[in-house]
Amino acid sequence: MNCPKCGGEIPEGTKKCPLCSAKVKLKAKKEKTKPALPKLWISVLSLVLAFVMLATSSTFALFTEGHTQEKADDSVVDGKIKTETSSKTEYELDKIEKPDADTSEVDSLPSDKTWARDAADEILTVERAIDTAIAEVEAEHSEVTIDTVSDYISAAGGAARELYYDDVIDDYETNAECVVIELSSGGNYVYAPAISDYDAGAPELSVASYQPFIGSGHYDTLSSYASYPDDAAKLIASTFPLYKFDSASGDYNDGEVNTTALMQMSEHNVLLWHGHGCYSYNYGSLMSLNIPRSEANDAAFSTLIKNGELLMTSSRYLVSAKFFDNRIPDNAFDNAVVYLGTCSAGKNNRLANAFLNKGAEAVYAPDDTVYTKYNVQMLYAISEGLCKQHDDGTYYNVEEALEYAKKQHGDTDGGKCNTEIALFTNNPTFTLDWYTDYVVSERDVVLVLDVSGSMAGTALNETKNAAVEFVNTVLDENARIGIVSYASNANIVSDFSTKKQHLITSIERLGSGGSTDIDVALQTAERMLETSKAKRKIIVLMSDGVPNESRVGDELVEYADTIKDKDIYIYTLGFFHQLYSYEKAQAQDLMGRIASDGHHYEVENADDLVFFFGDMADTISGQKYIYIEIACPVNVTVTKNGETLSSDADSLSTRTSFGTLSFEENVDENGDPVYTSDEDDEDAEPVDNRKKILRLKDGMEYDIEIEGTADGEMNYTVQYMDEEGNYSDKREFRNIEVTEDMQATSVASSKRGTTILNVDSDGDGRFDIIYEAAANEKAKEVENILMIVLLWICGIALAWMFGSVIAIVVQTLRRQKAKCNLAMA
Repeated sequence: MNCPKCGGEIPEGTKKCPLCSAKVKLKAKKEKTKPALPKLWISVLSLVLAFVMLATSSTFALFTEGHTQEKADDSVVDGKIKTETSSKTEYELDKIEKPDADTSEVDSLPSDKTWARDAADEILTVERAIDTAIAEVEAEHSEVTIDTVSDYISAAGGAARELYYDDVIDDYETNAECVVIELSSGGNYVYAPAISDYDAGAPELSVASYQPFIGSGHYDTLSSYASYPDDAAKLIASTFPLYKFDSASGDYNDGEVNTTALMQMSEHNVLLWHGHGCYSYNYGSLMSLNIPRSEANDAAFSTLIKNGELLMTSSRYLVSAKFFDNRIPDNAFDNAVVYLGTCSAGKNNRLANAFLNKGAEAVYAPDDTVYTKYNVQMLYAISEGLCKQHDDGTYYNVEEALEYAKKQHGDTDGGKCNTEIALFTNNPTFTLDWYTDYVVSERDVVLVLDVSGSMAGTALNETKNAAVEFVNTVLDENARIGIVSYASNANIVSDFSTKKQHLITSIERLGSGGSTDIDVALQTAERMLETSKAKRKIIVLMSDGVPNESRVGDELVEYADTIKDKDIYIYTLGFFHQLYSYEKAQAQDLMGRIASDGHHYEVENADDLVFFFGDMADTISGQKYIYIEIACPVNVTVTKNGETLSSDADSLSTRTSFGTLSFEENVDENGDPVYTSDEDDEDAEPVDNRKKILRLKDGMEYDIEIEGTADGEMNYTVQYMDEEGNYSDKREFRNIEVTEDMQATSVASSKRGTTILNVDSDGDGRFDIIYEAAANEKAKEVENILMIVLLWICGIALAWMFGSVIAIVVQTLRRQKAKCNLAMA
């Protein structure tokens, strides 16, 4: 180092220049140093953060609720089951369409062989012409389809046009479905090609009007009223899509009603008859056919005359009830409404019963000699009434239609006899849209109601209210309902129907009495469903007691299993208000085993019947539910949106907008009640060991809280519905130890792939055991991964904290050493 003043060399460590004595300021020697420790405030902050991490992670480790359940893909929309609806309405055709009447017994009139020969020759000529015309179409199209049928009809219509201009036929008609040809020899020939892959289309119901005397001079002074029957028939046909009125074949205004026509009456669903008649004490009401009397006709009708089926006058024949009794097949008039507009046709019920006994739903008839004007006015007004609708869209029934007509034209005809139009019916709620009861629906439900003697009074009344509510809910979802009542035997109160008012009336008429035969009730319901074409077939069985007739116990359960094996679902509802604990346990167990899995409901009191019928109706109508069963001495609580379900006696609540809580006796595999404490110990406190059943509407997540009430074991089961409405996903937690201090939590949600049950065995606020179950699994105890992670965090935090402390200590020592060095210098 050199002196800055004289430039002389200065020895190391010297503060003065040896040459000029100038003082020299020494520079510190640069040395390699260790990395500097963080400043003290940084180290302190690190220590604080490490402590916070430790405290937080420890708290979570102590109070964590266990695994986070994995969410799964879910197609539930608002918890509703998706259903596919067909745009085409299908009907049970065998229950709607009527077979052609067999007229062979009365078709004994002489045949005209000459005419038949001429007509056959003419028809042969027509068919050859049509075959030639459609040959070109057949060459282009291999078959008749909905797209090519117009080509076939157009070709046949062209052939008919040429035949008409060649004077081979008298006339012809071409429409969208057929070609009608009026033969020169008499009669009509129809060409109607069958369409491939199509049935006959929508079933047809028909309306016919009969006026045997119109055109005979008998009604010349009242000719303006002659159109009433036809107008009424046309009104009905225009109101109800399936009804047809064929004025060519069904309208008998201008011709006699012969014995063949009488037989063919059974082919129609509405019969409007207007003509002459009288009354006989021996034969009852008689209706004139306007068939001229002759020796030849007498011979032809001799058997009928001898039997009293036809009676003779000086010029005509009369038909009596005996003809319909003897000649018309049973059930031929099923679903028919008949207006017999002849004098005294309803003077007693003999003629009306002839139709009712053959299946007719209603018969209207004057009870004495009647004015023609009033008669036809009432005929039309009743028909008009049958076409009217209430505000809710339902049609007037046969009883309401008569009331409507009387308001229009009076209760009687006002004449000397003050004749009234009487109604004869076994079904006053029948409406002309009856055929909708035979729609092929998504769901056919048989509601099977217990009306045994023990149901008398409040129980039966509340059952009726509940059944009405059930009908109102289920019918809104493309379903039909049939009703069976049972006690010592079973009765079909209503076949499958879509008519609310009809079903409600059927329910309101129920009475009580007899024992409990569930076996015959199930047999009746099964028979009703045998011919059903519904996509889902359901029996809803309600009972208030243990069956004591026919099959019982295991044998009854085995029979129920055979029904379920036919893809028929069984819902059961137990209302065992009059049974003691042991009997109740057995009854509940039996009904639970009869039911399809998860579809047994239990009711404590009559007031709740309507709610639980409502739950069943919601499920049938497509609402998905989560089914939870807890068999153990615990209380369960579910809270959602400010509402709570709780089994705790002090805060008991069993129904909310999101679900219900019900109770069942806990039984062993033999059906005997299970006790969690010594039942012989008089000092033992009572323990509510009943099963707790939760039904929660799917589409939301529910926090389930469980608290032990006594020592024992818990079986906890959660089931979820699939798109078909079956509880196909079952998750079981079995033999979970329970103490009075035990607490557990779980989350019920179809959106989660697994279900977790967190168990705090001793109530210290820390979950000791965690169980996990996936779809259709029994739960397994699992490691608390979250706790492990948090403990790792605790370890890291502790390491960080100790590191920070060491850093602070080292830093403090170094600072002290540096101060000492400066002081020595």
